[in-house]
Amino acid sequence: MGAYIQILALVIVGIVLLWFGYTLFLGRLSPLYPYLLWNKKKHPKPSSGSSSFCPICSYKIPKGDQIKTVVFPSNPDSRDCMMHIKGCFSCLENNKPRKCPVCKAVLSLEDFLAARMFQRTFQKNHVHVLGCNKCRKTGTPAKTD
Repeated sequence: MGAYIQILALVIVGIVLLWFGYTLFLGRLSPLYPYLLWNKKKHPKPSSGSSSFCPICSYKIPKGDQIKTVVFPSNPDSRDCMMHIKGCFSCLENNKPRKCPVCKAVLSLEDFLAARMFQRTFQKNHVHVLGCNKCRKTGTPAKTD
């Protein structure tokens, strides 16, 4: 009878040690927890038609809506071209406050953002905003009053 109690005590101690080791090395208290593959949250990559933000008014553009732009052609061998960004429906029609993301100047409805668009083969095109027509003329940020 004493041998059964001793084996039962060893099994209980083994289970407690396994639980403690799991918690210490693989649980939430572990310093390795952020690096474990099965604990990472799975964020699906946005599709090409997913919502994005207007660079002028910061309005979240729903899927299917577009930003009004003018793209200027470039050399056939280069993969980048210049473009003018006019704005989205929200800032053009609803008179939302329009600001340049570079110099923070208030833009009228006639103003636009100058940007460079890098065309990619297997991904979405990348757009880099250079500034508005006010701060791009002189090369210095416009003064905001």
